[in-house]
Amino acid sequence: MPLGLGLALLCSPAFAQPRQSPSPTITFQEAQTPPRIDADQLRGRRPAVQLEADQLGKSTAIQQLQAQATAPLPKGERTEASIRAQREAAWQWGLLQLHGLHTPLQPVQAQQSFERAQALGHPLAAAGLAWCAIDGCGQRPEPEAARQWIQALRKTAPGRAAYLEWLLLDDVAPLDEAVPSTARREGINTAGRKQQLLRQAAEAGDPNARVELGMELAAQGKTNEAMEQFRSAAKSSQAAKHNLNVLSDQKGTFKSRPSGNAGQAGGAWQTFKQARVYHRGEGVPANYTEAIRLYKRASDMGSEPAKRMLALIYSRPTPAGGIDIGWMQQLAYMDVTQDGAIPLTAPTAPTSLTRDPTPLWDYIAPRWRN
Repeated sequence: MPLGLGLALLCSPAFAQPRQSPSPTITFQEAQTPPRIDADQLRGRRPAVQLEADQLGKSTAIQQLQAQATAPLPKGERTEASIRAQREAAWQWGLLQLHGLHTPLQPVQAQQSFERAQALGHPLAAAGLAWCAIDGCGQRPEPEAARQWIQALRKTAPGRAAYLEWLLLDDVAPLDEAVPSTARREGINTAGRKQQLLRQAAEAGDPNARVELGMELAAQGKTNEAMEQFRSAAKSSQAAKHNLNVLSDQKGTFKSRPSGNAGQAGGAWQTFKQARVYHRGEGVPANYTEAIRLYKRASDMGSEPAKRMLALIYSRPTPAGGIDIGWMQQLAYMDVTQDGAIPLTAPTAPTSLTRDPTPLWDYIAPRWRN
């Protein structure tokens, strides 16, 4: 075959785009989550048909959870067991919606599920509502409502209530030295209150607070103390497990790694995906302010793709120094997940220490986390 004819055939649409059978419908999470390698299957211990059965079983369980969580609230007499089952389903379904697990990322709907769980008397629902009031859950944050939910949470989970109050102060009242002296004194008082709340939450056993304290200690070079904080939280926090491995590797005392890609499986990757959802407007209205806020959070948690995206966003400001909306639109579908794909100009963290995606991550039942 002449060379020119061969090249023409290879470049033709029929060659470049072969007909494909329709692909099955997949969830947003399945489309965005990096592929996982099942070691047992590679060793021949778990046949592919068993894996498919496992996936089908989980899909059925998710459908049952959603149906129970969203069923109309029945009137009349009900058994305590049925009420407990429905409120737990509403609570877990809201957590999955909030984190985009087994369902598209739906922060607004997550808040509605938390409200439903609260109406059914779930003892932890106030934590979900407090977080949505702090974070916004796709809407405007409401600090005053957050304070009310935190107060309600103190009765059932005082450690988490103290941590959420610390988080609220961290968001709405940061210490700013470039302000008048009176305001500085108020800021110093706020900083003291924040430290008190964080230690109170850690002493009560809250894993988020212990991860935060561990990161503070690591930044001060107190590696042993930091590792102790991470170790105490590792049972319920995947970020604590990851951070413990990072510091252990630095000391050369422990070389094992969690299965899979720790950076992608952890909070940084989940937060980066949430930012990308708002950047692209996938399932929610595009919200560049929320996208940038989440990119910054993911960057702080060690996400390299988030660092690359922020570097690109700020590389072309408007003449007035603001965010260029047109440039944001162009960046929405740029792949920044590959190492070296985009020049990285943003500063990198000295270590890859992370936080969990939200302060509610540990409340997700273990069976739904994967």
